[in-house]
Amino acid sequence: MGGDPASGARGHAGAKVDVGRTRPVVLWSWPSSPHDSCGVAAGPLPFSAGIRYKVAMWRDRQRVAAFAAGPLFWLLLLAWGARVDDLSWPLRSPVAFALPVFVFPALEEFVFRGGLQEWLRSRLGGAGLGGLSAANLLTSVVFAALHGFAHPPLWAALIFFPSLVFGYFMDRDRRLAVPIALHVFYNLGYYWLFVGR
Repeated sequence: MGGDPASGARGHAGAKVDVGRTRPVVLWSWPSSPHDSCGVAAGPLPFSAGIRYKVAMWRDRQRVAAFAAGPLFWLLLLAWGARVDDLSWPLRSPVAFALPVFVFPALEEFVFRGGLQEWLRSRLGGAGLGGLSAANLLTSVVFAALHGFAHPPLWAALIFFPSLVFGYFMDRDRRLAVPIALHVFYNLGYYWLFVGR
């Protein structure tokens, strides 16, 4: 599929959502070549080309740092004494595990990063603070505040920081793939290791 320069989705076939007057948000995409830096290789690529593409994805230092932050935070929680006694609990309660780990993160990213942040970005432009857009900052405030209904106040306030990370990659890549993957990964470790059922 040919690319529309205004859409920022050159050489991609995938799902797009138009939000206001901003560029379409690509929810997922199939790169036309293994060297395309957007999306996740899911098309019919030769085996070696697919490997090269996946390796190239991890040359993105910011993305690697964002994924590494999850295990570092989990280690801090373990050092603080937080843990669950039975790590097999997801096998006994698969729905209680799957909802906060896979379903809610995807839905939240569609609503907050794909919806609210993009709407704010269309109104506020790229203005921001310290490399973070105003749209990201405001979305993260709302995101953390709404988590206050389900979490203690301090924990809800801390959710502001991973939200900034999700929003940063949304602004940078104009895609939901990395925010969703990060959100799922962070929730997976947190719920599996520290929440339990």
